[in-house]
Amino acid sequence: MTFRRWDPFQDLLSMHQALFGEGQEPGLAEPNSSWSPAVDIFETAAAYVLKAEVPGLDPDQIKVVFKDRRLIVSGDRPAKRIQNAKHHQAERLYGPFERRFILPECVSCNLIEANYENGVLEILVPKTPDRGKKTITIKSEGTPSE
Repeated sequence: MTFRRWDPFQDLLSMHQALFGEGQEPGLAEPNSSWSPAVDIFETAAAYVLKAEVPGLDPDQIKVVFKDRRLIVSGDRPAKRIQNAKHHQAERLYGPFERRFILPECVSCNLIEANYENGVLEILVPKTPDRGKKTITIKSEGTPSE
């Protein structure tokens, strides 16, 4: 019987290759494979800001919806193949995408704005102006109400 020393890193690498298909033909993604745009989210004093990388899309191919504290960004990047050409490598992903973000309750949903420039979608979600600390007066039967 041959013993092999256990290498947890090699096992982890093997699992990664099995899950993500590493080792197959490089650069040949399926034309309709789903993808997910990279998104940065940060907060300023006045708003939450989301910036999504969606190059190659027109603004009319992107949909932004706010419902039940969820901001949903979706769209579809159609595959663009050149006819009568032999494709050697295709690394860009195409097809539908959807990202969902749960927002705090303290946002002004009616004032959400979205801008698209140079392949970056920027969504500005203003905070409600009354956000902050508030001291609540506790009333009891012995305290006159206002």
